[in-house]
Amino acid sequence: MSAEPKRGVRPSSGATVGSAPEQSDTLIFLDLRRLLALGEQTGLTAIPGLATAREDLRRASAAGAVVSADPAHPTDTTAELFLQTP
Repeated sequence: MSAEPKRGVRPSSGATVGSAPEQSDTLIFLDLRRLLALGEQTGLTAIPGLATAREDLRRASAAGAVVSADPAHPTDTTAELFLQTP
């Protein structure tokens, strides 16, 4: 087994989503602190309801998601969301 990370998987994402599954349709990693800062710089904080969500999201430092379809049942999809807190 190779010790190298899988293509497209950054070592820092492992703290959020863990080890990448052998098969997945989508693998997402977000640095929430940077994303929120970008939203503030671009004026997205004016969106109603975002202020409340922003305060909740500030409690997490990163988010990750793994989405995969069941090969035996193509209409079945599983999505797992992971939040990393300090």
